[in-house]
Amino acid sequence: MGQSALEKFHQGTPLNEELAEIQRSAAGASPGSPVLHREAVEDGAKHDAERELTRVERLHLKELRQADGWVVLQRLLERTLFLHRKSVISMSQSDPLGNAEKIAQQWAYLNALRAAAQQVTVLVDAEVKALDEESKQ
Repeated sequence: MGQSALEKFHQGTPLNEELAEIQRSAAGASPGSPVLHREAVEDGAKHDAERELTRVERLHLKELRQADGWVVLQRLLERTLFLHRKSVISMSQSDPLGNAEKIAQQWAYLNALRAAAQQVTVLVDAEVKALDEESKQ
């Protein structure tokens, strides 16, 4: 049996070819090139996600947060959530009993997307606050 949408989401695996293409373009890869997935980290192995951000990285986040592009990014996140919600509602209306498992997975995926979008904003704000507090000292 294949992975659930939520498992794929947590691993950074694109759910469809359109999302794979977005991931490739965001990484600067050419269209059609393979998508690289983060592999599971073995116990005890140091992973980049575990380290604190550097001052320079926090400065980049602060600049991003203050730039007009941040509003655009938030709009794109909202649009992604809106379109996925619209799709799940449509799926729910067409054959709710026949598609019950798939519908439940899609609602769970939508909730995971919403939580991730909110968490990114919280993390960025927390890092900017840490930078500002560091600068005061």
